Amino acid sequence: MELRVLRYFLAVADAGNLTRAAERLHMTQPSLSRQLGALERELGCQLLVRGKRGVSLTPEGRSFARRAQDLVSLADRLESDYSSKGASIGGSLTIGSVEAYSADVMPKLVGAFLREAPEVHIEIFTGNADEVVARLDEGTVDFGILREPIDLARFDTLPLPKPDLWGVLVPEGSPLGERKELVPADLAEERLLLPTRGALSHEILSWFKEGELALEPMSYNALSAAIWMVLGGVGCAICPSIAETMAGDRARFVPLAPRHETRGRLAWKQNLSWEPAASLFIEVAHRQLDSGA
Repeated sequence: MELRVLRYFLAVADAGNLTRAAERLHMTQPSLSRQLGALERELGCQLLVRGKRGVSLTPEGRSFARRAQDLVSLADRLESDYSSKGASIGGSLTIGSVEAYSADVMPKLVGAFLREAPEVHIEIFTGNADEVVARLDEGTVDFGILREPIDLARFDTLPLPKPDLWGVLVPEGSPLGERKELVPADLAEERLLLPTRGALSHEILSWFKEGELALEPMSYNALSAAIWMVLGGVGCAICPSIAETMAGDRARFVPLAPRHETRGRLAWKQNLSWEPAASLFIEVAHRQLDSGA
């Protein structure tokens, strides 16, 4: 149970309406509803009665609201005591990210965080998801922006708002670039570049029928390396759609059929929120990602 969720619940209890509460909290109503549903499941009891005209508290909800208000008030007093002494958040955070999200999600999260904590030093590490997870485990990375499939059971996570669409990056002028979509059989005679990650590479290869590939696939660890190979005419890369933005007008991205998407996640160790800078980053991430920014 997190303090921010208690604040969400109290805002709904005060407003008596999910939509009004969501507006006050600067988040979407579906996201707020999901957070409250998760809280009720965690507690194992119903806190709110949802009706056409708004919401009301159950007897358990009224009791929980009193206790939640006590906790939130205590947290506010602690924050006030320390901020009144001129304390500021400093230190450093290391954020690891798969390359595609470094170009998209990373600037939004880091930019929003630094507006609130400009004295924190940020270090960026870019690698594939397996490399970032390894660094999360060893403690050399505080937060990881990752792409599934991957086992994240031992971390706290937040889903990224938009999934990745997968397809094929081909050089400008290739006949494949004129297509609206491509099926695996269309790539049978092409030299393909696939991600190095075992789980993801295996998933991609499973799309192809046995013997359908004429050439042995190449592998890439960094998306930028795959893009340079495509631009140099070496082959075609199976990759997320952000590759077209990174490549500019010298390449075309064509989605695969059937449509294939993967979800990204922000992950961190479960005790990381004890640190002030990390705790603030988590709060900023919740605001950014819950709102779909």
